[in-house]
Amino acid sequence: MNRIVDKYQLCEKVHLFRIEAPHLVAKAKAGQFVILRKDEMGERVPMSIGGLDRKNGILTVVIQEVGKTSAAMNAMSEAHTSFGA
Repeated sequence: MNRIVDKYQLCEKVHLFRIEAPHLVAKAKAGQFVILRKDEMGERVPMSIGGLDRKNGILTVVIQEVGKTSAAMNAMSEAHTSFGA
């Protein structure tokens, strides 16, 4: 599971997450998606890659709350370390 480095609210029900995922960032390419899970048993949700910080191994995604799973993800904070990417 991966640590949330930063979280910013962009507008109501839309959050930007910066997630520590060096193994993923090293292999990711433009136009690809990542599969995120809130925890090990969570639903697998495809997300567009919003940005890659290859030097620091940080993945950026933007999550818009549209249902139960995305609402649960947006409720997470930097204290959580259970983001699966």
